[in-house]
Amino acid sequence: MQVQELILQGENLFFQIEVIRQIDSFKWDKDTWKKHELLNNQMRNVNASIDRIISENIIKLSKSKNKIQNKQISSADELAKLRKLLNDGVLTQKEFDKKKAQILCL
Repeated sequence: MQVQELILQGENLFFQIEVIRQIDSFKWDKDTWKKHELLNNQMRNVNASIDRIISENIIKLSKSKNKIQNKQISSADELAKLRKLLNDGVLTQKEFDKKKAQILCL
């Protein structure tokens, strides 16, 4: 279930709970108490689902960030090695420029 759908479901449940709460709790019958308890449980489930989705996305973002950082470090290392090969005369400027463009995705 998407977060937007969960939020809408939560808003609907919240509204239903508030309607029940408007009734004086001393006048609640057994069915009203059951409905209130059911709605509260559903709300807890919605909140738990939203928390789970948020946690999963935080983990995914963290992994993506680490991959990007590792790739940037790898690219910098690779360019440094290429620069050394260029300076040592192993590569020509044209070969260096071609490899550099490949590494930087240019």
